[in-house]
Amino acid sequence: TAGVGSAVGAVRADLRAGTCLQTGRVFDLAVVGQGFFRVELPDGRIACTRDGSFSLDAAGNLVTAQGQRVSFPALPLGQQEIKISPQGQVSAVEPNGDQVAVGTVSLAYFNNPQGLEQLGVNLLLATEASGEAENRASGNATKLMQGYLESSNVDLSEELVNLLASQRAFELNSRALRTSDEMWSIANQIRR
Repeated sequence: TAGVGSAVGAVRADLRAGTCLQTGRVFDLAVVGQGFFRVELPDGRIACTRDGSFSLDAAGNLVTAQGQRVSFPALPLGQQEIKISPQGQVSAVEPNGDQVAVGTVSLAYFNNPQGLEQLGVNLLLATEASGEAENRASGNATKLMQGYLESSNVDLSEELVNLLASQRAFELNSRALRTSDEMWSIANQIRR
């Protein structure tokens, strides 16, 4: 039917990668390419995120800013230096300089990332639309960057241009409706 107004058709997450900013923090990780870090929620479900701002908790587990545990190889106790390669291999550097392999970071990949459910605080949950997660190490198309964080993917100038274009389209439609009303008014007065 015509003239019933407008409604939201869909809300879609923009999952394009943002630029990586260097922080120098050991447990800040950025994903360059596809893939998500896996996070264990308090109720036992597994969520995913691209927010790599991690830290160690008192038990030595890698956690998000909200305290949820990240799927990550168990780290050795002590003040050892941790190195993470672009392919996701985690190594601990001993005081004598020897590197000891700890494990590999596995990322979650989805057939349709747009189908992920947004939980808030940068967490996403798999749905039927997204498909089940395929967990594997980063490959040739995906790299991990230690000491970096992915920033927002919003381009302010592009969004301002889109806002102005939408505003102009709204004004044009308002004028068209006003002109249509005036024409109907004239037509109704002619009949009398």
